[in-house]
Amino acid sequence: MKNMIKSVTLSIVSILCLCTVMMDPSSPSPTPYTENQNSPQQNRKISRTITGYFPFQDNSNAWWYTESGGNTVRILVTDTISDDGIIYFRVSFRENRVDTTDDWFKQSAGGIYFGEALAGEYDLFLPAKIDSTSGGFASGANDAAFAYHDSLAINDFEHRHVLCLKYATPLIHGFDEIILADSIGIIELTDHNGRWPISYHIDSCRISGVMRIF
Repeated sequence: MKNMIKSVTLSIVSILCLCTVMMDPSSPSPTPYTENQNSPQQNRKISRTITGYFPFQDNSNAWWYTESGGNTVRILVTDTISDDGIIYFRVSFRENRVDTTDDWFKQSAGGIYFGEALAGEYDLFLPAKIDSTSGGFASGANDAAFAYHDSLAINDFEHRHVLCLKYATPLIHGFDEIILADSIGIIELTDHNGRWPISYHIDSCRISGVMRIF
């Protein structure tokens, strides 16, 4: 009988101690996940086409970027060609104190492809559609990974419907990380292969005659 009373008493004490720990306001609580965090997010199913992430159909469209050291990049659409259901875009990348290069993109049913010459080889830049918030795809001999965010802060500005791309080998002008936002296009370009990372953040853009400042 004494053993039974002792057992019941110990059980009651254990329960009371557990309740005290659970109700202690100083105990840390789990940090809720938010889409706004730059840390990896939980993978989930989505359905998004990439058309809005590449608004290059207008020859007057342009984007301006600056990095922390003050250097600038301009991206200009200088020509478009339509041929047998495929649209080709000549795009000028003008990086101050580095180079100015005219490159080509093409848009087909498979997605957006990048090439250094109109009649040259093209590698996949953006798949036509993504069906999850993270994944990967092959870009020629290159491997690329993507992550989608409902919202993401870039240089203190909140962008909606953001797609982050990372390439094992840089595809465009040494930039191995490219971030795009729906209806805007490229909002950040990062080169991790130098002595230190260089990131260009979007300052403004002109799309279909409308100026936007960030």
